[in-house]
Parts: sequence; C-alpha cells; structure tokens
Amino acid sequence: MNLKINLTDEEAAFLKQYAEVYEEERKDDITANPIVVVQNEDCIVTQEGYSDKYVWAWDECSYESEEELVDVLKENDYTDEEITGILEEIESHGECDLGPSGVVRKFPVIITHKPVAYFLTRKEGERYARYQKHNLNRPRVYSVYTGYDNRGDLACLLGLLRRMGDMLNKEGKADGK
Repeated sequence: MNLKINLTDEEAAFLKQYAEVYEEERKDDITANPIVVVQNEDCIVTQEGYSDKYVWAWDECSYESEEELVDVLKENDYTDEEITGILEEIESHGECDLGPSGVVRKFPVIITHKPVAYFLTRKEGERYARYQKHNLNRPRVYSVYTGYDNRGDLACLLGLLRRMGDMLNKEGKADGK
C-alpha cells in the first residue's frame, strides 16, 4: 500500500534523526525498540534497614550528607565539640533537639526514579534533560524496552517511523542535502 503524506519540517527532521541515530544508540543500551525515558531522582523516607542512603533535615532544609550538615552547623556558629555532641545524639536517637534553633533529624531514604518525559532517541532525551535541568532533580536518561519479542502495535509503528526516516535520509543524500 502506498501512502502520500505531507510532513512539516520538524516532523521530517525528527524522522531523519530517529533513523540516523537508531543503530548507534543501540550500541549503548542494547535494547530492541526502546522507549527513552528521562527520569527524576526521588528520595522516599523508609524504615531503618531498607535505605539506600540517609538525609538530614534541619530548619526546613535537607542535607545530602553529614559533611554538608556539619558545614551548615559551623556556619551557624556551632563549635566542633557541640557538633560532635549533635552528631552523637542523632546517631543514638535519630534526632537532636537544638532548642530554639529546632530539631535536626536523620532519615533513611530509598532512591527511586520517576519518569517525567518520553522520547524515541537518547539524543532527544539528553537534549530535554539539558534544557529542563532547572525543573529536574538529578535526571537520568534511561532506555526501557517495549517487551520481550513484542510483535504488537508499538514495535510495528516504531519500525515504520525508522523506515520513513531512512527513506527521507536516502532522498536527502540523492538530492545532495
């Protein structure tokens, strides 16, 4: 069956890009018919013993490391001796009451990654992560597959898009573009 379709410049460019980078990107992720996902890192408080790491919270701020907390305590004029006592109290009880300055708490957290955007190519996923970095928290570009031996609609349509891109690329080479 033949089908004639008018493409916008942007549609043609994305189809060409998809076909151009497809094989090269498979060397990195070794995934057939991937969907590229930009994911945000998220930390979820969990029970002790199930954590990936700890975070410290004080005065409505959180700190990714004990060193970061120590630096902030020093900036707030706590002495080395006081800081040692605070850290010992946190280690023993999970928190330390600093009186009027508030309570410092240590929380066990697990790290998860939540999808925020989907793409056909890593190139577009990485571009998105760069221009949206101000809205993202430690983003990663991750490839997921459409399923083992998936012979359904998505795998078929992805193949169609690659073929269309290949046709446009061959046409452009023939035209000297």
